[in-house]
Amino acid sequence: TSGEQGGGVYLKGGVLANALILSNKTTSAAGVWQEGGTMINCTVADNVATKDDGFQVVSSSGKSYNNLFAGDTEHAASIADAVTRAGNRAGTKAELFSGRKSKAYHLKAGSPAVDAGDNAAVEECGLTTDLDGNDRIWLKGRRKDAAVDAGCYEFTSVGTMVIVR
Repeated sequence: TSGEQGGGVYLKGGVLANALILSNKTTSAAGVWQEGGTMINCTVADNVATKDDGFQVVSSSGKSYNNLFAGDTEHAASIADAVTRAGNRAGTKAELFSGRKSKAYHLKAGSPAVDAGDNAAVEECGLTTDLDGNDRIWLKGRRKDAAVDAGCYEFTSVGTMVIVR
């Protein structure tokens, strides 16, 4: 919680990668206030801004790629602007995340954030793993046209367990 902008992150330069930015409250841009730098493959969720948006870009010099915005505010103008940038996505927690408490912000099967990112941005930044350490772009067992996922976690399917007695 902060007094004015950027309750979670106030980004003026550098790279913010694979970050999970949650539950911040402030007047403007409770999750992220970005004036510069690069924000890539971050998940911004459940932040509350009493005046403006949960995410706000205030400078055209900042870059935003493959980020995921969920449940941030009723004011959606700058989130909509950010989503138009390469690989960014927004949605409700129900449509994006698994909902399991231990994996609350991990993507679920069928999430619009799966394979929704920009591979070139990840390669340019040298981002090879997600927040859990899973490979960012992996093709084993997936379609050859698979793309990096939006957000801080790559979707990983859970196998089926069969018990025979």
